[in-house]
Amino acid sequence: MSNDSDIKHSRKRSHSRERDRSRRSRSRSRSRDRSRDRDRDRVRDRDRDRERDRERDRERRDTNDRRRNRSRERDRDRDRERDRNRNRDRERENNRNQEREKKNDNEKYEHNENQRENKNNTEYKAKRPRIENKNDSKPGEGEQKKKIEKEKPNYKLTGKLAAEANTYNGVVLKYSEPPEARKTQTKWRFHIFKGDTQLEPLPVYKQSGYLLGRNRLVADIPIDHPSCSQQHAVLQYRQVQGTDEETGESKMIVKPYLIDLNSSNGTFINGEKLEPSRYYELKQGDVIKFGFSTRDYIFIDEDSV
Repeated sequence: MSNDSDIKHSRKRSHSRERDRSRRSRSRSRSRDRSRDRDRDRVRDRDRDRERDRERDRERRDTNDRRRNRSRERDRDRDRERDRNRNRDRERENNRNQEREKKNDNEKYEHNENQRENKNNTEYKAKRPRIENKNDSKPGEGEQKKKIEKEKPNYKLTGKLAAEANTYNGVVLKYSEPPEARKTQTKWRFHIFKGDTQLEPLPVYKQSGYLLGRNRLVADIPIDHPSCSQQHAVLQYRQVQGTDEETGESKMIVKPYLIDLNSSNGTFINGEKLEPSRYYELKQGDVIKFGFSTRDYIFIDEDSV
């Protein structure tokens, strides 16, 4: 009996040991698994941390790159603005220099023009008309000439020969007086103003026509401003059909007209530009300008002043 009980006890102990071993083994296994899981978690955490660090570095680099790019762009904008300002300053300076040069040139021309006009005004005399009036013949002479010339062939000049015939001092004239050209009985004058300064009045009633321009070889009234043409305009007196102010009857009267000879910069009456090659009737007090000259030529009847 005692042996059997010993055997039973021994079996129980062995079973108990087995269970203990098994438990320990399972415990160790679980412990290893937990350790592995912890290691894996650590690795994952490390990887996540590294990835976050890399992402932060990328964002930092991108932010720095964007800042650098913005800074470079601002620098470029500042450089462009600086260049634009320099160019604007240069343009302003060039414009100022051009304006100064133009003003100096105009002042020189005006000074020379004043000297020449003052000299002309002090020595002004009725000269031989540059524009010849072929209609100022004596009464009866025209009819006699017509009778004599009735039977003659027509030898009038045309083309280049006609142009060569219409010359004065070797210069071909751009204008010939019309058949109705006549001298006026009204004592017209040009009252000339340069700004507020009045120059010597110029009588313009001693001829049937006056050529105005820069070419002093042919001009009756020189206008020396550089914007004016060599043969700029003509003041022409013409006999036209009119009305007697007292009786109201129709009669022939002599009226003043201005014609622009296709000048480069135009002729103006009271600020209105004339069409070239057209007659414009002048009235008492009309203000005339030639080209870009600052002088005003006021057309006034001497007897009305």
